[in-house]
This record gives sequence, C-alpha cells and structure tokens, in this order.
Amino acid sequence: MRFSIPVTPDPDTARQWAQDELSKSIYHHGESLADRLGRWLSDLLSKLFDAGTGTSIPPVGYLLGAAIVVALIVIATRIAIPAARQRGRRSGAVLSGDDARSAQQIRDAARTAAGAGDHTTATLESFRALVRGCEERLIIDDRAGRTAREAARDIAASLHPLAVDLRHAATTFDALCYGHRDGTPRDSSRMATLESEVRKARAVSQVTS
Repeated sequence: MRFSIPVTPDPDTARQWAQDELSKSIYHHGESLADRLGRWLSDLLSKLFDAGTGTSIPPVGYLLGAAIVVALIVIATRIAIPAARQRGRRSGAVLSGDDARSAQQIRDAARTAAGAGDHTTATLESFRALVRGCEERLIIDDRAGRTAREAARDIAASLHPLAVDLRHAATTFDALCYGHRDGTPRDSSRMATLESEVRKARAVSQVTS
C-alpha cells in the first residue's frame, strides 16, 4: 500500500512559505486576518493530505501534518500581527480627511455605539467628537491627520485645567485604535464625560487663523 506523506519544511522554509503567502495581494482587501489565515490553512491541508487521490495516510502522517500546521500558524501570527499594528500606527489619525461629520453627529454615533454595548467604538467616537468640537470652536485648527497625542497637546494649550485628562484620553484612544485592548463601559463613560467637559470649558486662547 502506498501512502501520501506530507512534505515537511524546515523552519526557514516554513517561515518563507508564510511570508510569501501573506504577501499576496489577495490578502490585503477586505478579509480579516482570521479569515485569511483560516482559508490559507484550509488550502494547505488540502494540499498536504491530497484528499482527492483516494490514498490513505497513517496516523503518524496526520500528526506530522498537524504539527506543521501549528508551526505555520505561529509563524504566520508573528509575521502578520506586528505588520497589522504597524499599519495601525501609520493610519492612527483621530479624524481622517474624508470624515466631514460635525461634532454633534460624531457624538450621536458614540451614544449609539455605547447603547449597543460597543464600548470600543463609543470611546473612539467620543474622542473624535471632542477634537471636532474644538475645531469648530477654533480652539485648534482644522487639520486632518492629527494624532491623538497631538490633539491632546494642542487642546491642552488652551484648556490647561484639563491637560492631564486629555493626555490620559489620548493614551486610551491609542490603545483602542491600535487594537492593544478593547474598550470598557468605564472607558466610554469617562471619554463621554471628558468630551462634555471640554465642550463646556472656556478656552484661554483661540486659534485665529
């Protein structure tokens, strides 16, 4: 009886397979990382076990194949997650150039998200409403691409008593925006409260140009 034995790559080859596969353009449009890895591993299993040939594989073959798949998952995760975080850092602006919503519209979106239990979105949107509100009041200039830390620094220049809270809010925004953790009810509540305080605060100075 002939058996179809999976090819066993050495560590360098396995890493190269993962890098080559994840670099394909098809993996950069719409699908989540979990979807991409799941589909890739499913295809890999089909190739390894050649289910359509009608041959059988001894138990040791399945164990060997499973070990290979686990190793590739670890390699792919170590490659993909840092890359995703790096993309997040490059695109971590509070307000994108095509976000034309008013502060009230963003505030409403935050409340809707909080009501639905999506505290990550609620927290992020409350900070965006805070920044857009300051732009509308001319406390800071209207500038797309401003990061959370830049926004906190610029706003604090005119709202000194809230400087510490603004820095903390920027840190929270970054943590949630970059996927380091999920938002909590406490996060969304505190951010909404700060947004309200900033909205009611009197600025020491205002941007005039």
